[in-house]
Amino acid sequence: MDYEGRLSRVREAMREKGIALMYLRRGANLFYLTGIKRKGPELTDSNSYGDYIHGAYITLTGGITVVAPRMGASGWQRQAEGKPWIT
Repeated sequence: MDYEGRLSRVREAMREKGIALMYLRRGANLFYLTGIKRKGPELTDSNSYGDYIHGAYITLTGGITVVAPRMGASGWQRQAEGKPWIT
């Protein structure tokens, strides 16, 4: 898969539309653009309020910054291995 090419095309569209920062939640669009695989929700009761943020920030330059809660972050780190476009 040409993830770097996809990212380049998305960034060009962002430039054309004046978008400096884009956030993608964990899902099909993030997988298509980065190669980070989707997975089902964790079914663990964490005794915390609100939803966790799972996703990535994409800027016009630099790598993709992944955002994930501490619980389960190791899975995101494994997904980023071998993908130099993800920081």
